[in-house]
Parts: sequence; structure tokens; C-alpha cells
Amino acid sequence: MSLFDWSEYNQTEKPALELLQELGYKYKEGKEFSPQNNTTERSSLREAILSAMLTKKIKEFNPWINESSIKQVFRKLTIPTTSSRIDFNEQVWEYLTKPSKLVVEQDLHDGKGRRNHWVKLIDWDNVENNEFLAINQFKVNASRGNRIPDIVAFINGLPLVVIECKMPSLSIPMEQGIRQVIEYQNTIPKLFYLNQIIIVINSERAVYGVIGNSYDNFQIWKDPYPITKDQLEKIVERTGRSTPEPTPQDILLYGLLEKRNLLDIIRNFIIFETSRGKLNKKVARYQQFRATNKTLNRILTEKDKKLRGGTIWHTQGSGKSLTMLFTSIKLRREMKLNNPLLVFVCDRIDLVNQLNSTFERCGFSNPVEARSVDHLQELIQIGQGVTIFTTIQKFRTKDADSKTGISRKGAEFPKLNDDQNIFVLVDEAHRSQYKVFGMNMRMGIPNACYLAYTGTPLARNEKNETISVGRGKTVSKFGKLIDSYDLRQSVEDGSTVKILYENRLPELRVEGESIDEIFNRVFADKEPEIREKIKAKYATEKAILAAPERIKKVVLDIIKHYEDHIEPNGFKAQIVTSSRKVAVMYK
Repeated sequence: MSLFDWSEYNQTEKPALELLQELGYKYKEGKEFSPQNNTTERSSLREAILSAMLTKKIKEFNPWINESSIKQVFRKLTIPTTSSRIDFNEQVWEYLTKPSKLVVEQDLHDGKGRRNHWVKLIDWDNVENNEFLAINQFKVNASRGNRIPDIVAFINGLPLVVIECKMPSLSIPMEQGIRQVIEYQNTIPKLFYLNQIIIVINSERAVYGVIGNSYDNFQIWKDPYPITKDQLEKIVERTGRSTPEPTPQDILLYGLLEKRNLLDIIRNFIIFETSRGKLNKKVARYQQFRATNKTLNRILTEKDKKLRGGTIWHTQGSGKSLTMLFTSIKLRREMKLNNPLLVFVCDRIDLVNQLNSTFERCGFSNPVEARSVDHLQELIQIGQGVTIFTTIQKFRTKDADSKTGISRKGAEFPKLNDDQNIFVLVDEAHRSQYKVFGMNMRMGIPNACYLAYTGTPLARNEKNETISVGRGKTVSKFGKLIDSYDLRQSVEDGSTVKILYENRLPELRVEGESIDEIFNRVFADKEPEIREKIKAKYATEKAILAAPERIKKVVLDIIKHYEDHIEPNGFKAQIVTSSRKVAVMYK
């Protein structure tokens, strides 16, 4: 072993293997799985599946199966039926997560002849019934020579995770590691037929992605949920490391590869989205995984059904739509919830279309957009198993004003469905939820669990109370805060571009003199307390901001700045004003 290899092994690879063993993975060296060593797992270095282990688990989970059917399963997992790698990867993911998709034809000699049977590869409900194995230096035959990924994690003999380790002292370790795993996908594609997660680590940094990701798509994972960093430190300490404080590598490996987390992520937090005719694979970010599971935990453990709901405050750009999708997937899969009715509510038609499109592109089963007031009520009354997308303005009586929701005849909104297995997920839950439409919604489905998803900056007192104390309008309406992910965290994670401020505000002046100078001259004879009251009532900054002469100066400044600095760089601009009236004046 060279000095370089020794350093990489001891600083990155060895700590990763030790942590995985502490998490319950078995560990073996790659050389044990070389055909030269008479292994029963691989007859050739071209094979990526550990055949003996997989065969054993298939027989254990499917005791009816015969050898011929097992060969059918192996063929389905190893022989692509499409030229697109990601299409085949999606097909294999469905074999793993949806047993109804992996079907073999076999006669069970029960008098019913040959017929189709589902095959189970992983026990999703009983984690310990599966075999987790970490192999380092796992050699795979490439088109030219061999490739040796640093660590491959197997579940029941299936290579589901590839980890590339880099030495921290390299100048650009993450870039080199990502470039290498992308190269592996081209040179040893068989290793990635079943792959679900790709990880690059160098002790001090760690990122993860999925097949097809470019460099920019790899993400960090900063939370060892469901445990704390202090609890993780105790686990690291058990490995015998001299400095047990968790590194970014430890946090990512625990968050993604802790056995329950890994099964949960593969089954519930991976999606395939078709956009512009191209299939893309996506995996959840840590805040999406955490918020979804905290939401499910509250729903399943809260004894008082009225307190099951709550508020998920994730800043804009943090992926709230996908968080709602992941939550929906788990709500539907949870047997205790009995295939619930899901209602998605927005306050604008474009938001409804956007959210509905996201669910459709990601293959969520049968989402329906409410076409009218009557159609919404019909869908809610159907109940169980329906997925509805609607604007909140459709929660009104037929004679009601479409803008206010107030009935012209004084009619009361009807009760539509009083079941408890109804979940209402509200996007951008703010003003529209506090008036007639929101009241009608709660009258129509009174026993539903309400979940608010918002990233819009709240009013100062509401945000402070919501995040710090747990009160405020949004929280008082929907329930206690479930999870928070703020702008600072998003910027640190690289999910949101940092906002930079350049002070270009012209002085607030009237006819060449500042407003304060004029005010002090006119009201010089008044007592200080009286002057402050007058100033607060009449001499407001808002009034000055709407002064036509000032707006003309600001508009000229905006045009010059845009033409000089914004347009040449290919960017767009947005103007924010103090009121709608002022916005019209700017336009």
C-alpha cells in the first residue's frame, strides 16, 4: 500500500467502515469475493450481485419459489430491457420497493396451474430480517481493465450503495470523487443497475447523490435524525476513535445508512420525475426526510386527534412541494391510516397547477384537480383513497361571492366528510386560512388533520413567536411547529443563493429639504410628546415612499442600474414596493 493509499484508508475509509459496523453492518474485504478465491458469490468479476446471499434471502422471503423462478428473478435484475440506464434503474427500483412489479410464472402444484406470483427481495417492515454488508475495495471488471470502488454496501446481496473515499489533503477531493463515481457509471454500469445512493466522503466533507447526477446535484446531509449529534458522538466513541466528535462524514453516513433510515429512504424518499421528456432520479434532502418523519411521528403518536396537525416552516427554495409529496407517499403507505383521503389546498390557481404537476410527473397515483365547487364537494364525499388538488376559494356555497366566500343568502357551508383519516396539506398557509374560506373548509371536513407548509416570511411578531415560542396565527390555526428550516440554513447548505444588499435608497426629501427639517420648523412650538404623536399619525415614511417625484427618481435609477449591471449578465429583476397602489405607479 502506497503512502497515499494508506492516508486515504486511515483518514476516510477505515472510519467509515468502523461506523458502519457499529450500525450493524457486517464487514468483509473485497478480495474475499474474487472468483480466484473460490467464492460462491461471484463466478466472474463482471458480476455485481452476491448470488449466494441473494438466493438465500429470496428463498427465505418466498418459500414457495423454485430454482427456475429464481433464475427468472436474476435475469430481471441483471439484463436491461431498455438502452436507458436510468429507465432500467427505475424498473429495478420498482422491483425492490413494489413486489407486485417483480413477477414470475410458476406452478405451485396446488391444482391451479402456472400463474404469476410476486417476489419479495427486501423485508421493509422488519429491518433485522435483512442482511447488511459493507465490502471495501470491491473489484469489478470494466470494458478496459478493472475498477475498484472503495466501499459498496449490500442489502441481501444487492449492491445498493457505492461510497468513494478521498484523502482530505487533496486540493479538490469532492470534485475528484464525484468525477470518479460518474466515470464508474460509464465503465462498470452493472454495479449501478440496482444502485440507489452514491456517496463521496473525505472525513471533513461528505456529499451524496443518485445515478445521472452532475456535480451540482450532489448534496450535503447535516442531520443524523432521528438521533442528535451528542448521541452520534457516543456511537462514534464506541468505534475506538481518539476524537469521537462526529465529522460531516459521520453525520452523512448515519443519516443515510443507518439501517432503518436507508430502507426508509430507498422506499419512500426516491422519486423518478419526467421533465421535458427526460427521466430524472431524485432523492430527498435531509430537511425533507426529517420533516416528513416528524410529521408522521406526530400523526401516529398524538393521542388527541385534534392535535395531530402542525406547521412545517421551510424557507422558499427548500423543496416544500417534494416534502409534501414524500409525506403523502408515507401517509398512503402507513397501514394504520387506512388509505386516507388527501386534500392539497393552495390560494392561487397557478400554485395548484404547479403542485399537481409535480405529483403527476413523479408518478403519484391518480391525483385529481377539483374543477368546480360542486366537483370538490363530490370528491371529498367519496373519501378514502382520493387525492384532491384545489384552491381554497372552492370551499364556498354555490351562491357565495367568489372573492370573499360569504353566502349571499346566509347559507352555511355543509359538512362533507367527518372521517378522521383525512389529511389536508396546505401550501403557503397564510391570510386565506384565517377568513371565510378557511372556516368553511374546517366545517366541511371537521375531523381532518391539517398540515401547514409555508416558507413565506411571516410577520415579525408571528415569526418570532412561531419559531421561538410556538404561537402566532399560522401555528394557532394549524398546530405546533413540526419542523423548521430557515434561510440561513438554506444558504449555508447551498440550496439558496445568498442575498446581497446594495443600499441605493435615495434620501426622503421634500422640495430640497428633508421631511424632518420641515417638520421641526412647522411644529417647533409644540411639546415633544405632541410632536411625536403628530409625526406618527401624519408624517409617515409610507406616504413619502408614494410621492410621485420620488418614484420618478427611483425608476430612473432602476433603469440605469438594470441596463448597466443586470441585463448584460443575463439576469432578471423584481421590484418590490410598499403597497399595491405604489406598484401600479411604478408600472
